[in-house]
Amino acid sequence: TDRPRWFYFSLSALLSLFLSWEGNEGFGQCAVTLRAGGPCGPGRAGCPYILSLPPMTVHLPEQFGELEKLMKDLQTLKDDVDQLRKICGDCGRRQESRYGEEGHSETQCLGQGDLEDGDEQGKTVNSSSSDLSSTTTTDPVAHPAAELSTSSARELRVKIKQLAATFFNGSQLDKVVICGTIKCSSGAVSGVKKDCSDHLVKGQVMKSGIYQVTPDLHTGNGVPVLCEMEVQGGGWTVLQLRQDGSVSFNRTWAEYRSGFGELLNGGEFWLGNQYIHFLTRNRDMTLRVELQDFSGVTGYAEYENFRVASERMRYRLTVEGYSGTAGNALRFSPHYDHNNQAFTTPDRDNDRYPAGNCGAYYSSGWWFDACMAANLNGRYYLGKYKGVRNGIYWGAWQNISTEFYLTNERQSFKTVRMMIRPKGFLNS
Repeated sequence: TDRPRWFYFSLSALLSLFLSWEGNEGFGQCAVTLRAGGPCGPGRAGCPYILSLPPMTVHLPEQFGELEKLMKDLQTLKDDVDQLRKICGDCGRRQESRYGEEGHSETQCLGQGDLEDGDEQGKTVNSSSSDLSSTTTTDPVAHPAAELSTSSARELRVKIKQLAATFFNGSQLDKVVICGTIKCSSGAVSGVKKDCSDHLVKGQVMKSGIYQVTPDLHTGNGVPVLCEMEVQGGGWTVLQLRQDGSVSFNRTWAEYRSGFGELLNGGEFWLGNQYIHFLTRNRDMTLRVELQDFSGVTGYAEYENFRVASERMRYRLTVEGYSGTAGNALRFSPHYDHNNQAFTTPDRDNDRYPAGNCGAYYSSGWWFDACMAANLNGRYYLGKYKGVRNGIYWGAWQNISTEFYLTNERQSFKTVRMMIRPKGFLNS
């Protein structure tokens, strides 16, 4: 046939190269042979391949020809990765040679956040620096995509992201860069406040309240957030607040993505999964959860490492390094572990429970396992309640293990808030 040799090699590998025939005659090992079975395409009855396995013949379906296309795509991806390594190697050498030149290099490197959201943002930089000499990294939107070996840089970023996720499980994505050719600062853009910690000035007392931050440097759009500037050294960006039940947290995927509530009016709110992702993608963040029940008992849980992936990764949660007084509910046990779980809402089932949607059952959006040891977005109850445990829940809270049966009264919480700041902030 006119098929390339590697195609048949791949096919044979999938079929274990050889099958052993151990019939009554004792033929021993017999080779697999493959030949074309005539033309085949849409509307035709013939099959493109015939596989001979003496003493039988297998007619393979038309769709089997997709293997050839898959192998070609893999080869193309390999070529893209090789070229990317070469380009980024050149980028690193140029940065080293120009280090210390007003804190800038002659290259712009798009880091982890760009790899994760390249398909969502659709923004990159032009490869011609002569027309962009006055451009800064705060406005990468207006420039056409730089073409590498793929049809667009956007497609390449998506491929590399997928490849890196396969080999590194996302743990080393922050070390992958794509390099253009305009000036950029190696750190954050000067003057931009990415989160509340950037507003905190050492030696100066700051009040808690609403501040403007820019979590996404691609767009440069400012976002109002609630900053806690007094607890444990301050610099906390508040992600969630529950205090009176005035806002329903039984919301859709789209609402949890963009955020909801009464943040500007001092009420309850969810900042939004997309903003939480922006805040945590390029900085190592610490999460602090504060709880108070209706008996006046308070507690907190801090997690040294907290990160939320992009929407394409279903806002998957990374949380580890517990300390505190409230108990480690987010990493409660091997069977109830919220780490590495995707976000689920009543209309988007991403949890590990096989018989239903945890978000629909518990009327909230959360990083459910199958289903939970914690759910801070549950229904707000004034005092204790009975029935389905769909209220605000922290499974490591004192005496909560006695509430196993539906007839038991359930513990509820008066106030809850989640907030983050850069890891090691007090030591910086």
